[in-house]
Amino acid sequence: MAAGDYIDIEVAYGHRQRQVVVSLRVPVGSSARAAIRMAQAVESLLCVDLEQVPIGVFGKRCSLETRLVDGDRLEIYRELAADPRQLRRRRTKRRVIGRG
Repeated sequence: MAAGDYIDIEVAYGHRQRQVVVSLRVPVGSSARAAIRMAQAVESLLCVDLEQVPIGVFGKRCSLETRLVDGDRLEIYRELAADPRQLRRRRTKRRVIGRG
């Protein structure tokens, strides 16, 4: 393949201990699935079940079959440890109770 047949992308994953960002040069027309598999070969922390985790490009959800373009940042999302809305409600409740 010629130099123009590749694109530069990043695959990002917020692991519990640290954020992992893998820069890759992939063939033009590569799918999100292929890019994640390539990133997994480089970075062992990217041990995710592709069929179960949501993914996106620059914060917009996409499918595993989405074709990537030069400069894309493919993000692998994970479940939050706690629902932010519930945490806010608990903090507010503690503040109200603490004033009485």
